[in-house]
Amino acid sequence: MKKQLNKKQKQADHDLNVILILTLVPLLLFLTLKPTLLSYTNQTSVPLWLRLILLASCQFAIAGLGTSTVMLYRKESFRHFGLITKNLVTTLFQSLLVALPLIIFKGITHQIHSYLPLQSIQLTKEVMIQSFPSNILAYLFICLIWGFWEGFNYVVIVQKINLRYPQYVKGVWNLGAFVCALICLLIHGMIGFDSLSLLQEGTVFILIYGMLLVQRRTGNAWGCILIFVLLWNAF
Repeated sequence: MKKQLNKKQKQADHDLNVILILTLVPLLLFLTLKPTLLSYTNQTSVPLWLRLILLASCQFAIAGLGTSTVMLYRKESFRHFGLITKNLVTTLFQSLLVALPLIIFKGITHQIHSYLPLQSIQLTKEVMIQSFPSNILAYLFICLIWGFWEGFNYVVIVQKINLRYPQYVKGVWNLGAFVCALICLLIHGMIGFDSLSLLQEGTVFILIYGMLLVQRRTGNAWGCILIFVLLWNAF
C-alpha cells in the first residue's frame, strides 16, 4: 500500500516539480541557443550592461528562477533557509574545511594562476577594466547572480528534497546534498573517467555535499553562499 504524504511532503513535492520545470526549460533553451548567445555577449560593440544583463538573465533562469518562484509562492524568507548570524563562525570554518580538497587539487594540478572571485565568468575581466562606478556595480551584479543565487539555489533545493524524502538515519548521509552534488557535476560537465577527472569530481563532490551538510547541521547557509562567491569560478 502506497504511503500517504503529509502536508509538508505534498508541498515539497509540488515545489520540487515547479523548480524542476523552471530549471530544465531555461537550461534546454540555453543549450540550444548557446553558440548564438555567447557570440553576441562577446561582441564588444554592444554595450557591456546589455550583454551582462542578457547573460545574467540566462544564469538566473537556470539557477534561481525556480527557487525564487517557490519562495514567493510559499512566502518563505531568506532567514527560513539559513541566512542568519547564528553559528556563523562555526559554519564558515567547517565550510573552509570541505573546500580544502578542491583548493589542494587545483594547486597540485597547477590550475591556480591567479585569484579573483568569479573571474571565470565570461564578462568579469571586461567589467573590471570599466570606469568607476560602473565596474563596481557590474561586479556586484555578477556576485549576486553567479555567486549568491547559485549558492542559495542549492540550499533551497536540498531543503525541499529532504522535506519530501525525510531521512531518519543520523550521521553524514544527506539525500538532498547527494542529489545536489550530482546535479552540480552534471550541469558543469565534470564527468570523466580518467584518474585526473575522477579526482576533480571527487573534490567537487566533497565541496558541494560538504557545504550542504554543514548548512543542515548548523542551520546557517552563509557558508554555501560564500563558497560560490569567493571560491567557485575564482581561479
